[in-house]
Amino acid sequence: MSGRCNSIAWAALVAALCGCATSAPDPVQSAAPVATAAATTAAADVTVQVSQTPGIDPPPVTSPDTIPPDTNVVAETLEVARLDVYQFDVPQGAVSQSDAFWKHVEEPVVDVATNNLLYNNGVRAGEGIVSDWPYFEKILDKAGGERPDHSTLMAQSAQSQEVLVGPSIPEQRLFFFDRHGLSGKVYEDCRDLVMMSYEPAPRDPGCVRVALCPVVQATQYHYTYDAMNAEQGIQLTRAEHLYDLNLTVDLPAGKFLVIAPSPDAGAPDSVGARFLTQEGAAVREERVLIVVADKPATLKPMSLSPVP
Repeated sequence: MSGRCNSIAWAALVAALCGCATSAPDPVQSAAPVATAAATTAAADVTVQVSQTPGIDPPPVTSPDTIPPDTNVVAETLEVARLDVYQFDVPQGAVSQSDAFWKHVEEPVVDVATNNLLYNNGVRAGEGIVSDWPYFEKILDKAGGERPDHSTLMAQSAQSQEVLVGPSIPEQRLFFFDRHGLSGKVYEDCRDLVMMSYEPAPRDPGCVRVALCPVVQATQYHYTYDAMNAEQGIQLTRAEHLYDLNLTVDLPAGKFLVIAPSPDAGAPDSVGARFLTQEGAAVREERVLIVVADKPATLKPMSLSPVP
Protein backbone atom coordinates (compact mmCIF):
# COMPACT_ATOMS: atom_id res chain seq x y z
CA MET A 1 0.00 0.00 0.00
CA SER A 2 2.74 2.35 0.86
CA GLY A 3 4.64 1.45 -2.34
CA ARG A 4 1.59 2.32 -4.50
CA CYS A 5 1.21 5.68 -2.84
CA ASN A 6 4.81 6.52 -3.46
CA SER A 7 4.40 5.67 -7.18
CA ILE A 8 1.36 8.00 -7.50
CA ALA A 9 3.16 10.85 -5.76
CA TRP A 10 6.20 10.48 -7.97
CA ALA A 11 4.07 10.49 -11.09
CA ALA A 12 2.28 13.70 -9.97
CA LEU A 13 5.61 15.41 -9.31
CA VAL A 14 6.97 14.45 -12.76
CA ALA A 15 3.73 15.75 -14.42
CA ALA A 16 3.97 19.06 -12.56
CA LEU A 17 7.57 19.57 -13.58
CA CYS A 18 6.80 18.77 -17.24
CA GLY A 19 3.90 21.28 -17.23
CA CYS A 20 6.10 24.08 -15.88
CA ALA A 21 8.79 23.40 -18.49
CA THR A 22 6.21 23.53 -21.31
CA SER A 23 4.60 26.85 -20.19
CA ALA A 24 7.92 28.73 -19.81
CA PRO A 25 9.07 30.09 -23.22
CA ASP A 26 12.60 29.59 -24.34
CA PRO A 27 14.14 32.99 -25.04
CA VAL A 28 16.84 31.48 -27.21
CA GLN A 29 14.70 29.13 -29.26
CA SER A 30 11.68 31.49 -29.69
CA ALA A 31 10.77 32.12 -33.33
CA ALA A 32 11.57 35.54 -34.85
CA PRO A 33 8.52 37.73 -35.68
CA VAL A 34 7.48 37.81 -39.32
CA ALA A 35 7.93 41.31 -40.93
CA THR A 36 4.64 42.66 -42.33
CA ALA A 37 3.83 45.77 -44.41
CA ALA A 38 2.33 47.56 -41.41
CA ALA A 39 5.38 46.79 -39.32
CA THR A 40 7.70 48.10 -42.05
CA THR A 41 5.77 51.41 -42.35
CA ALA A 42 5.80 51.89 -38.61
CA ALA A 43 9.54 51.29 -38.53
CA ALA A 44 10.07 53.90 -41.26
CA ASP A 45 7.98 56.42 -39.33
CA VAL A 46 10.03 55.81 -36.25
CA THR A 47 13.20 56.45 -38.24
CA VAL A 48 11.94 59.78 -39.54
CA GLN A 49 10.87 60.89 -36.12
CA VAL A 50 14.27 60.11 -34.69
CA SER A 51 16.08 62.04 -37.42
CA GLN A 52 14.30 65.31 -36.49
CA THR A 53 15.36 67.53 -33.61
CA PRO A 54 13.58 66.39 -30.47
CA GLY A 55 10.72 68.68 -29.47
CA ILE A 56 10.52 70.58 -32.87
CA ASP A 57 7.99 69.61 -35.53
CA PRO A 58 9.13 69.62 -39.18
CA PRO A 59 8.07 72.71 -41.19
CA PRO A 60 4.88 72.29 -43.19
CA VAL A 61 5.17 71.94 -46.94
CA THR A 62 3.22 74.70 -48.76
CA SER A 63 2.39 74.61 -52.43
CA PRO A 64 3.50 77.74 -54.40
CA ASP A 65 -0.02 78.06 -55.79
CA THR A 66 -1.44 78.63 -52.32
CA ILE A 67 0.89 81.56 -51.45
CA PRO A 68 -1.07 84.87 -51.67
CA PRO A 69 0.60 87.68 -53.65
CA ASP A 70 2.31 90.45 -51.69
CA THR A 71 0.32 93.65 -52.32
CA ASN A 72 3.08 95.82 -50.81
CA VAL A 73 5.61 95.13 -53.56
CA VAL A 74 6.71 98.38 -55.25
CA ALA A 75 8.37 98.94 -58.58
CA GLU A 76 12.05 98.14 -58.69
CA THR A 77 12.97 101.54 -60.14
CA LEU A 78 11.41 105.00 -60.48
CA GLU A 79 12.19 107.44 -63.28
CA VAL A 80 12.34 110.98 -61.91
CA ALA A 81 12.49 114.22 -63.91
CA ARG A 82 14.49 117.20 -62.61
CA LEU A 83 14.42 120.80 -63.77
CA ASP A 84 16.34 123.93 -62.82
CA VAL A 85 14.31 127.09 -63.47
CA TYR A 86 15.94 130.55 -63.63
CA GLN A 87 14.12 133.85 -63.97
CA PHE A 88 16.03 136.95 -65.14
CA ASP A 89 14.71 140.53 -65.06
CA VAL A 90 16.42 142.80 -67.61
CA PRO A 91 15.50 146.16 -69.14
CA GLN A 92 12.84 145.84 -71.81
CA GLY A 93 14.34 145.07 -75.20
CA ALA A 94 17.66 143.73 -73.84
CA VAL A 95 16.72 140.20 -74.93
CA SER A 96 13.62 140.55 -77.09
CA GLN A 97 15.40 143.03 -79.41
CA SER A 98 18.87 141.42 -79.24
CA ASP A 99 19.95 139.72 -82.47
CA ALA A 100 23.19 138.61 -80.77
CA PHE A 101 21.20 136.67 -78.19
CA TRP A 102 18.82 134.88 -80.56
CA LYS A 103 21.34 133.96 -83.25
CA HIS A 104 22.72 131.33 -80.84
CA VAL A 105 19.23 129.99 -80.06
CA GLU A 106 17.59 127.20 -82.04
CA GLU A 107 14.16 128.16 -83.38
CA PRO A 108 11.47 127.00 -83.64
CA VAL A 109 11.09 124.32 -80.98
CA VAL A 110 7.40 123.70 -81.78
CA ASP A 111 5.50 123.37 -85.03
CA VAL A 112 5.44 126.39 -87.30
CA ALA A 113 1.77 127.26 -86.70
CA THR A 114 2.18 127.29 -82.89
CA ASN A 115 5.45 129.21 -83.15
CA ASN A 116 3.82 131.94 -85.28
CA LEU A 117 0.84 132.11 -82.91
CA LEU A 118 3.12 132.59 -79.90
CA TYR A 119 5.25 135.16 -81.71
CA ASN A 120 2.19 137.24 -82.69
CA ASN A 121 1.05 137.17 -79.04
CA GLY A 122 4.40 138.54 -77.87
CA VAL A 123 6.03 135.25 -76.75
CA ARG A 124 9.26 133.83 -78.17
CA ALA A 125 10.76 130.41 -77.35
CA GLY A 126 13.90 128.54 -78.39
CA GLU A 127 16.57 126.10 -77.24
CA GLY A 128 20.18 126.80 -76.34
CA ILE A 129 23.14 124.58 -75.54
CA VAL A 130 24.26 124.50 -71.91
CA SER A 131 27.93 124.59 -72.91
CA ASP A 132 27.27 127.96 -74.61
CA TRP A 133 25.84 129.51 -71.45
CA PRO A 134 28.88 131.80 -70.80
CA TYR A 135 28.04 133.55 -74.06
CA PHE A 136 24.43 134.22 -72.98
CA GLU A 137 25.55 135.18 -69.49
CA LYS A 138 27.72 137.98 -70.87
CA ILE A 139 24.76 139.45 -72.74
CA LEU A 140 22.55 139.34 -69.64
CA ASP A 141 25.27 140.87 -67.44
CA LYS A 142 25.91 143.62 -69.96
CA ALA A 143 22.19 144.41 -70.02
CA GLY A 144 22.26 144.87 -66.25
CA GLY A 145 20.26 141.77 -65.36
CA GLU A 146 19.65 141.26 -61.67
CA ARG A 147 20.51 138.12 -59.74
CA PRO A 148 18.18 135.43 -61.11
CA ASP A 149 15.57 133.62 -59.08
CA HIS A 150 16.43 129.91 -59.04
CA SER A 151 14.30 126.91 -58.14
CA THR A 152 14.84 123.17 -58.54
CA LEU A 153 11.89 120.91 -59.34
CA MET A 154 11.80 117.11 -59.20
CA ALA A 155 8.91 114.71 -59.72
CA GLN A 156 8.16 111.22 -61.00
CA SER A 157 5.06 112.05 -63.05
CA ALA A 158 3.44 115.15 -64.45
CA GLN A 159 3.39 117.90 -61.85
CA SER A 160 2.10 121.47 -62.09
CA GLN A 161 4.10 124.40 -60.83
CA GLU A 162 3.35 128.12 -60.85
CA VAL A 163 6.08 130.24 -62.44
CA LEU A 164 6.20 133.91 -63.42
CA VAL A 165 3.43 134.91 -61.03
CA GLY A 166 2.41 138.53 -61.49
CA PRO A 167 0.96 140.91 -58.90
CA SER A 168 -2.74 141.37 -58.29
CA ILE A 169 -4.28 144.15 -60.35
CA PRO A 170 -7.78 145.61 -60.03
CA GLU A 171 -8.56 145.49 -63.77
CA GLN A 172 -6.89 144.18 -66.89
CA ARG A 173 -7.61 144.18 -70.62
CA LEU A 174 -6.11 141.32 -72.56
CA PHE A 175 -6.09 140.85 -76.34
CA PHE A 176 -4.74 137.63 -77.82
CA PHE A 177 -4.74 135.63 -81.03
CA ASP A 178 -6.14 132.09 -80.88
CA ARG A 179 -7.42 129.61 -83.45
CA HIS A 180 -10.52 131.80 -83.91
CA GLY A 181 -8.58 134.98 -84.54
CA LEU A 182 -8.23 138.04 -82.32
CA SER A 183 -10.10 137.98 -79.00
CA GLY A 184 -10.32 140.44 -76.14
CA LYS A 185 -11.49 140.23 -72.53
CA VAL A 186 -11.62 142.36 -69.41
CA TYR A 187 -10.75 140.82 -66.04
CA GLU A 188 -11.33 142.28 -62.57
CA ASP A 189 -9.26 141.64 -59.44
CA CYS A 190 -6.94 139.30 -61.30
CA ARG A 191 -3.35 138.21 -61.60
CA ASP A 192 -1.37 136.60 -64.44
CA LEU A 193 0.76 133.50 -64.05
CA VAL A 194 2.32 130.73 -66.11
CA MET A 195 1.63 127.11 -65.18
CA MET A 196 4.32 124.57 -65.99
CA SER A 197 4.01 120.79 -65.96
CA TYR A 198 6.92 118.38 -66.45
CA GLU A 199 7.58 114.64 -66.58
CA PRO A 200 9.96 112.17 -68.26
CA ALA A 201 9.20 112.12 -71.98
CA PRO A 202 7.11 108.96 -72.59
CA ARG A 203 8.70 107.92 -75.91
CA ASP A 204 11.99 109.81 -75.79
CA PRO A 205 14.40 108.44 -73.14
CA GLY A 206 16.74 111.03 -71.72
CA CYS A 207 14.33 113.94 -72.32
CA VAL A 208 11.94 115.82 -70.04
CA ARG A 209 8.59 116.94 -71.41
CA VAL A 210 7.93 120.53 -70.40
CA ALA A 211 4.57 122.23 -71.00
CA LEU A 212 3.76 125.86 -70.21
CA CYS A 213 0.41 127.61 -70.37
CA PRO A 214 -0.59 131.21 -69.50
CA VAL A 215 -3.38 131.45 -66.92
CA VAL A 216 -5.46 134.40 -65.72
CA GLN A 217 -6.94 134.10 -62.23
CA ALA A 218 -9.84 136.51 -61.99
CA THR A 219 -12.50 137.24 -59.38
CA GLN A 220 -16.13 137.15 -60.43
CA TYR A 221 -19.05 138.56 -58.45
CA HIS A 222 -22.52 137.09 -58.57
CA TYR A 223 -25.41 138.98 -56.97
CA THR A 224 -28.75 137.56 -55.88
CA TYR A 225 -31.76 138.99 -54.05
CA ASP A 226 -33.87 137.35 -51.37
CA ALA A 227 -37.61 137.73 -50.70
CA MET A 228 -37.03 141.00 -48.83
CA ASN A 229 -35.17 142.41 -51.87
CA ALA A 230 -31.90 142.37 -49.95
CA GLU A 231 -28.80 142.02 -52.07
CA GLN A 232 -26.51 139.05 -51.45
CA GLY A 233 -23.17 138.87 -53.22
CA ILE A 234 -21.11 135.77 -53.93
CA GLN A 235 -17.41 136.08 -54.77
CA LEU A 236 -15.91 133.42 -57.08
CA THR A 237 -12.32 132.92 -58.24
CA ARG A 238 -11.95 131.45 -61.71
CA ALA A 239 -8.78 130.43 -63.52
CA GLU A 240 -8.90 130.79 -67.30
CA HIS A 241 -6.25 128.79 -69.18
CA LEU A 242 -5.22 130.08 -72.60
CA TYR A 243 -4.72 126.59 -74.02
CA ASP A 244 -4.27 127.83 -77.58
CA LEU A 245 -1.01 129.43 -76.42
CA ASN A 246 0.24 126.23 -74.81
CA LEU A 247 3.93 125.43 -75.34
CA THR A 248 5.06 121.79 -75.11
CA VAL A 249 8.70 120.75 -75.67
CA ASP A 250 10.67 117.53 -75.12
CA LEU A 251 13.81 119.06 -73.64
CA PRO A 252 16.94 116.86 -73.81
CA ALA A 253 19.76 116.94 -71.30
CA GLY A 254 22.50 119.38 -72.22
CA LYS A 255 20.08 121.99 -73.56
CA PHE A 256 17.97 124.72 -71.98
CA LEU A 257 14.65 126.25 -72.96
CA VAL A 258 14.49 130.05 -73.13
CA ILE A 259 11.18 131.93 -73.07
CA ALA A 260 11.17 135.71 -73.50
CA PRO A 261 9.04 138.46 -75.02
CA SER A 262 8.98 138.80 -78.77
CA PRO A 263 9.12 142.18 -80.55
CA ASP A 264 5.30 142.08 -80.73
CA ALA A 265 5.17 142.34 -76.93
CA GLY A 266 5.32 146.12 -77.40
CA ALA A 267 1.52 146.16 -77.53
CA PRO A 268 0.52 146.99 -73.92
CA ASP A 269 -2.42 144.55 -73.78
CA SER A 270 -0.73 141.57 -75.47
CA VAL A 271 0.04 138.30 -73.72
CA GLY A 272 3.79 138.97 -73.90
CA ALA A 273 3.39 142.40 -72.34
CA ARG A 274 1.06 141.18 -69.55
CA PHE A 275 2.89 137.97 -68.64
CA LEU A 276 6.53 138.71 -69.49
CA THR A 277 7.00 142.39 -68.64
CA GLN A 278 6.65 144.38 -65.45
CA GLU A 279 7.25 147.84 -64.06
CA GLY A 280 10.75 148.41 -62.73
CA ALA A 281 12.20 151.12 -60.51
CA ALA A 282 13.28 153.38 -63.39
CA VAL A 283 12.50 151.48 -66.62
CA ARG A 284 10.09 148.80 -67.65
CA GLU A 285 11.58 145.32 -67.39
CA GLU A 286 11.08 142.09 -69.28
CA ARG A 287 11.30 138.61 -67.83
CA VAL A 288 13.43 135.86 -69.33
CA LEU A 289 12.71 132.28 -68.26
CA ILE A 290 15.50 129.68 -68.54
CA VAL A 291 14.58 126.01 -67.99
CA VAL A 292 17.45 123.50 -67.76
CA ALA A 293 16.66 119.79 -67.83
CA ASP A 294 18.83 117.08 -66.33
CA LYS A 295 18.71 113.57 -67.71
CA PRO A 296 15.85 111.72 -65.93
CA ALA A 297 17.31 109.81 -63.00
CA THR A 298 16.47 106.21 -62.15
CA LEU A 299 16.01 105.73 -58.42
CA LYS A 300 15.47 102.61 -56.34
CA PRO A 301 12.66 103.11 -53.82
CA MET A 302 12.96 101.95 -50.24
CA SER A 303 11.38 98.57 -49.54
CA LEU A 304 8.16 98.53 -47.57
CA SER A 305 7.37 96.16 -44.73
CA PRO A 306 4.47 93.87 -45.59
CA VAL A 307 1.18 94.71 -43.93
CA PRO A 308 -0.32 91.77 -42.04
